[in-house]
Amino acid sequence: MNVILPPKFVQKLYRVVGMGSKLVGCGSAVPKLQVSNDDLANIVETSDEWISVRTGIQNRRVLAGTKPSLYELFFYVSSSFGMW
Repeated sequence: MNVILPPKFVQKLYRVVGMGSKLVGCGSAVPKLQVSNDDLANIVETSDEWISVRTGIQNRRVLAGTKPSLYELFFYVSSSFGMW
């Protein structure tokens, strides 16, 4: 799909990119704590099947407590790019 941009938009786009910022990498990290639908079913009145059918989710990762913090996840990912 080809998109034709108006000249004014392209000029603004180049100005934003040319202001000294650039994307140097892309990474990801996930918290270690994993919560299943069965765990949630024990907390609220529902079942694993009900959650799975409606959301398609079986497990989720949760950032809880003090370790690791959001900053520590960021540091872990950024250090893999040699930023620190």
